[in-house]
Amino acid sequence: MSDALPDNLVAYRRTAIFDQDSLPAALRRRHATKDDVWGLIVVLEGRLLYRLLEPRSERILDPQTPGVIKPGQAHQVEPAGPVSFFVEFYGDAKTVRPAADVATPVDTDDSGKGFAGKDELVACLNELLEAERAGARVALETARAAGNPAIAELMQHIQHDEARWCAMLLRRIKGLDGIASPRMGAFHAKAMAIDDLAARITFLNRGQGWVVRKLREIIPRVRDASLHEDLNHMLSSHIANITLANSADTRVASEGAA
Repeated sequence: MSDALPDNLVAYRRTAIFDQDSLPAALRRRHATKDDVWGLIVVLEGRLLYRLLEPRSERILDPQTPGVIKPGQAHQVEPAGPVSFFVEFYGDAKTVRPAADVATPVDTDDSGKGFAGKDELVACLNELLEAERAGARVALETARAAGNPAIAELMQHIQHDEARWCAMLLRRIKGLDGIASPRMGAFHAKAMAIDDLAARITFLNRGQGWVVRKLREIIPRVRDASLHEDLNHMLSSHIANITLANSADTRVASEGAA
């Protein structure tokens, strides 16, 4: 089984979060993605049996072990006890249409309808952008300092995700005719003042928790369907990364640190 997605892919859709009770019957049976669609099974909690049918093989997925689905690959999944997970779908960056192409216009007076107006959205997205910049920098510098390869790989994964969300937020702010903040959140300085890497990773996780809370506050007030989807995807990604960090043995983070 492949453990990584090709570098030229971008995520464009995700499923709802399923558990052992809500898992659709269709996913338990033989099924496959289209010929140009890759998938990534992201387990948030518990364990999920991922079975490939041609050629036949299987493995257990958990929060530290996602499952890559190749285009057209016949497969099925089965809970191995209590579990929660979602599936992200990826396509070639050259052919996947950006979500902004199907955006619903945001009016300046949307706040009167219960939705966030442009100014509020731009302010919120900039606040998230500053936080993501800080998180990406903290993860990068922590990866470089980590003496344990598993912790370094975890930090690199988080840094990659934070950078991806920075790019999305910049694009969305521009789409709203807003001015993107050039600043980095104060979180970076606070985190880097923590010398113990295990404690710093715990602090980084608290920062990701703040992003989760901020997203949960704003998402119900976003009228633009494509922005709503992007922010939901960002939310799921942060929840998954929090789970990964909580599952890692961060006590070994400082072992052999430079």
